[in-house]
Amino acid sequence: MSRDEWYPHKREDGETVGYVVAAGELWQALDILGRPVAGPGEWVEAEDVLEERGLAMLLEPHTLVDDGNRRRVRIVEVTREWVTVVDDEFGAAQAIGGDHETFTLPVPVGDRLV
Repeated sequence: MSRDEWYPHKREDGETVGYVVAAGELWQALDILGRPVAGPGEWVEAEDVLEERGLAMLLEPHTLVDDGNRRRVRIVEVTREWVTVVDDEFGAAQAIGGDHETFTLPVPVGDRLV
């Protein structure tokens, strides 16, 4: 499915928290990384799921799966087209001034970022 068919859902402050996409005759909520977060349902249900989830998941560490290797990363930037993550081995991403390896993934990230 083309990202052109993703309808952004924004919270009151204008920040996009996810997308609503057609799923047959129903609608499905996708998180900001393009991953389904609930099964198909009514439009309002998809919006409610996105409101409830918000963006807190962006603050959590994630696992980047790359060529069978797994590494701990943190999200540093998300756009509609891509997400940039930084290597966070041992919590190093939080160190100011460090030179950390970054990775850019296309959205939707699929199972490469868990």
